[in-house]
Amino acid sequence: MLAADADLELWPRATPALDPDAHQLANALAIDAAGSVHVAGFTCSPDFPIVAAFQPQLVGAPLGCFAAQDAFVARLAPGGSGWTYATYFGGDGKDAANAIAIDVQGRASIAGVTSSSDLPVSASALMGAQGGTDAFVARFAAGTPEYATYYGGNGNDEALGIAADAAGALYMTGSTASPNFPIVAALQPSLHGFKDAFVAKLVVGSGPRASASVAYATYLGGRDDEIGHALAIDNGAAYVVGETHSVDFPLAVPIQGALEGPSDAFVTRIATSGALSFSSYLGGDAEDSAFGIALSNSLLRARPNMHVGGITYSDDLATMGALQPDAHGAAEGFVAKVRVLP
Repeated sequence: MLAADADLELWPRATPALDPDAHQLANALAIDAAGSVHVAGFTCSPDFPIVAAFQPQLVGAPLGCFAAQDAFVARLAPGGSGWTYATYFGGDGKDAANAIAIDVQGRASIAGVTSSSDLPVSASALMGAQGGTDAFVARFAAGTPEYATYYGGNGNDEALGIAADAAGALYMTGSTASPNFPIVAALQPSLHGFKDAFVAKLVVGSGPRASASVAYATYLGGRDDEIGHALAIDNGAAYVVGETHSVDFPLAVPIQGALEGPSDAFVTRIATSGALSFSSYLGGDAEDSAFGIALSNSLLRARPNMHVGGITYSDDLATMGALQPDAHGAAEGFVAKVRVLP
């Protein structure tokens, strides 16, 4: 089964958990098989319109985003007839949901960033708060968390992308500055720069007392900074996109074998085993970053086509069969179709 959930944005976004002026922001949206719309983000409003809420109140003093900020997740009924649930999800610090994915059972999973020491995680959570900011992941069934956990080390960590496979496993990507990030069966076992991307696969059980295990969790980066922005899943393989500043980013049968500018987008495939099976730069002579990915069937190949979206400041981004072959301004959105041979 091909998953095409992607938090597709064609502009750089500031880390919402550190924005003191915003009141609420919807960072991610997904649609389930029944046509319901699931939305996730963050809010600083004590009067956020909650419905059938797991957490009915904003945690912290309601003095704007300087004092209180929680993640939220909500579901809009098909046809926009009304909210079936809308709830805060947060603790005593700043919390934001950056991504959302819907599994085949219609459950919504969110991933994001938290500085809270008391995030409402499961009794069987993989870990508690580790320091700095931590990534978190939470899966909701009808607005109630089935499972929630921190995931991170003693530096600053943030989840920016999440996807679910047909078996219900959850995959996360984001960034970490933690030298002790909790790695498992890692293709890259150590932090190579100040900040690397990460990719993790969590196998999560079902029901209100669900527990989880980590199939793999790995750094992904070179000597400079990386961020993983989004991922999509096909038959247990994770297709990850983001941004790299490193001349030694880990590559495998690349379509572009060298960093062309101060930063390039990257496109990486991690096999079901957790091994690197494809990884490439994608960029030109200036700054480039990929923010979204979706997969489609390939009739002639065993692997799906990758459709990548992002932003480029380069005037020499490689174009083939382009709708718009030339840059028209300082920054342009881009869309690319990448085919990976078996």
